[in-house]
Amino acid sequence: MKSNKFKWSFCISLLYCIVFSFIWIGIPNYQTNVNLSSLHDTSLIQTKKNLKKSPYSSQSEAALSTPSVLSSHLSISIYGNDWTTCDVVTGSGTKEDPYIIANIEINGSGEQGIGIYDSNVYGIIKNCTINSASFKNGIYLQYSSNIIIQDCYISLSQSYGIRTFHTEDIQIQNNQISNIRKSGMLIRYSSNYNISSNIFKKSLYYGTLIENCSDFLVKNNSFIKNRVGIYLDGPIFEKTSYRTSIIDNYLKKNIDDAIIDNGINTILVNNTIIKPIQTKITVSRNKVFCGEEISFSGYPSGGLLPYLEFKWEFDDGSTSSELNCSHIYVSPGSYLVNFSVRDNENDIGCALQVINVEFDLIPMADFSVSQTSFEVDKEITFTFTGTMGNLPMKYFWDFGDGNSSTLRDPVHIYKEPGNYTIVLTVIDENGDNSTCSKILPVYPKTNSSDVSFDNLITNLSIKGYSLGYFSTFLIIMIWIVAKKNKNQRKIKFL
Repeated sequence: MKSNKFKWSFCISLLYCIVFSFIWIGIPNYQTNVNLSSLHDTSLIQTKKNLKKSPYSSQSEAALSTPSVLSSHLSISIYGNDWTTCDVVTGSGTKEDPYIIANIEINGSGEQGIGIYDSNVYGIIKNCTINSASFKNGIYLQYSSNIIIQDCYISLSQSYGIRTFHTEDIQIQNNQISNIRKSGMLIRYSSNYNISSNIFKKSLYYGTLIENCSDFLVKNNSFIKNRVGIYLDGPIFEKTSYRTSIIDNYLKKNIDDAIIDNGINTILVNNTIIKPIQTKITVSRNKVFCGEEISFSGYPSGGLLPYLEFKWEFDDGSTSSELNCSHIYVSPGSYLVNFSVRDNENDIGCALQVINVEFDLIPMADFSVSQTSFEVDKEITFTFTGTMGNLPMKYFWDFGDGNSSTLRDPVHIYKEPGNYTIVLTVIDENGDNSTCSKILPVYPKTNSSDVSFDNLITNLSIKGYSLGYFSTFLIIMIWIVAKKNKNQRKIKFL
């Protein structure tokens, strides 16, 4: 009896196994494959069903994410097609089973954080962090192809976040590259690239620099606060197409320019460009006087609207929050005015203007002449002796004979005798003016042959000789002559 029960149990178990085997064989076998054509899906290893999804989707500014906790590793260098020389590599290098370097944080120092040289097998560098100023380049590819760089966080590299040289069939997507000392990415002498959904932020020079390349797609990336967002240089390859497509990128507040295009057959479509904040100042005048009102106007542009704040700082402790305002300085000096604008992201742009403030000096016209007696055909020098106003000053002389001058201290010659009214008008920089007039008698020219005793006495007096001295001189001369004659008579008598 027990034997029969055992036989029945065995037969039933065998029947279950056969049925289960047929069911298992009938299930389709979906093998995993690497999606080399899709650029924007977050997973690169997908089922064949997932490969039918659209590769592109629209994108605004991407947000920086915090790298996940990773295992630590020193720098990695791979030469040739055998990646398994590195202890963290998985896969076999085929299209269906690519080599994978994933989930590590690169530490240490050297030329490259991760370097791949002379490789044409399929490989993926995924979810790696290189956040160190000890490396010249974060990831470096040379003479290589069929590589995907995805979901990596690269910062603080000395030269470039990603740098490639003589490469082709490369995908770079969903990476965050920031605070690079030169450029976020440099690609040279390469072709067939898909660069998508990356963030290039705050590189000292370029977000992405593409030199002598062809057949590039740059799509749905964010370039934020680099000196230049995208820089394209011309291709040199002898190919039928050099087309680089720059589509649906978000370029915000790149300092010098968003895109510099020196390429051939470049396609630029639907790129969003937000310029950095720029501000300008205009003033009613750069040089003002104490107590005088001066008007200020601000002209902001760029940045993310709406603007949240305007601020004027007048360098004397006073401020204003209006876009256009006025101010009065009460003390002389040189003031540095600062106008700043804060946009919707709290970024600030500013402009500076120097204002020179002086006392308002009032001019007073007056003058003197070089002689005390004036004759025709003789030079007469007029000298300004009045009070200066605010410089520069202007001088207007009217000599009363139809002639004039704008010199400060002019020289003039009268041709006819007479009484002339000299008028001097002075005007300072502030427009304050003053006028002074004097009458000048001009005499005929003296005849030198008309020499009488009266003229001699007059001339001697004019030339500075005293009449008393002249009389004494005459008496002494007469006494000498008389004495001489007396002596002569005495001699004759003897």
